[in-house]
Amino acid sequence: EEGEFNREGLGVKGELTLSLLPVRPLLGIYPLAPETRNSVHAVLGEFVNAQISWEIAQQAGPITIDVHSSNFQARLPLQLHQHALYLRDYVDAQISLTQAVNETFLKDINPLFITGAYSEHPIRVFIDPDGFVLPLNPYSIERVSIGKAIIDIGKLRLRNGGQVQSLMEFLNAKEITPDGLMEAWFTPLFLSLHEGVASYKRFDVLLGGNIQIALWGSINLVNDGVNMTLAISPTTLYERFHITGLTKKDMFQVQMRGTTSKLSMDWSSAYTRIALIVARNAAGQIGNIVGGIIEQLIPLGDEPVPPPTTSPFPWESLYPSEPGMIPKEASSREGKSRRWIDRLLP
Repeated sequence: EEGEFNREGLGVKGELTLSLLPVRPLLGIYPLAPETRNSVHAVLGEFVNAQISWEIAQQAGPITIDVHSSNFQARLPLQLHQHALYLRDYVDAQISLTQAVNETFLKDINPLFITGAYSEHPIRVFIDPDGFVLPLNPYSIERVSIGKAIIDIGKLRLRNGGQVQSLMEFLNAKEITPDGLMEAWFTPLFLSLHEGVASYKRFDVLLGGNIQIALWGSINLVNDGVNMTLAISPTTLYERFHITGLTKKDMFQVQMRGTTSKLSMDWSSAYTRIALIVARNAAGQIGNIVGGIIEQLIPLGDEPVPPPTTSPFPWESLYPSEPGMIPKEASSREGKSRRWIDRLLP
């Protein structure tokens, strides 16, 4: 009697415990691009502990992975279906910010901060199951989909260099980083990933407790292309250049182009535009910037400023958010900000 093995109809159930498994040899099993392999290695660290359980029938079923590695902790409630992995529930992961994580993972979030950063607390990553797809066979970054994710960086220490240094020089704010380091306080980052392009809603950053900027745009993870905007808040414009007549929506924009490894920003044009705006403001000709002649001749930016995703900003009790405001008495807002994201979790 003849017959054949039906792999698609095979059912399997089991559990597996991994202890101190070296990450680099493990990644060599799966055909990943070198950049992807380096990023995963940086996030996981050198060794990984994991508890894996599965119940697969006809090449589909639940897979649950509890990961505790050198740099990464998460519970991954996965669902295998048609050669791809989906999420059955939310993911709440924590990533330690090492130098390797900064150079591979963080630069794809924002290459402005590639000069180096460190933090005493882990970065928290929250992934919504809706719209999440991780293809297995074949795998490509273009086919990975993330409907919504939130990255909660909180506070970190940032090295002043590269384009960050150019920003400090533009704002004449070298005194903020006398030792070459400054504090950077982030609002949560909301992002999505489709066809290899990571899109970021506006997120705000307070640098050195004195300078507030906002960033938004996209990064193409396939060709490493950057299409983002850096915007300087009206509070900072008032404090640094004494520009008056600005509203919360009036932000001076500088385009971010190039690649994550070689970021390009047109500071020459920025210096010209800000000098003209300052001159007109000093001469009393600025009037109402929005809709006025100065906005037509010397625009603050090329794009409409998106509204902030977090309100109020976590630092507003410590630092003013509008020109001329007096800082309130210091209080612990960072804890409140971090609890804000807890309300999004199940």
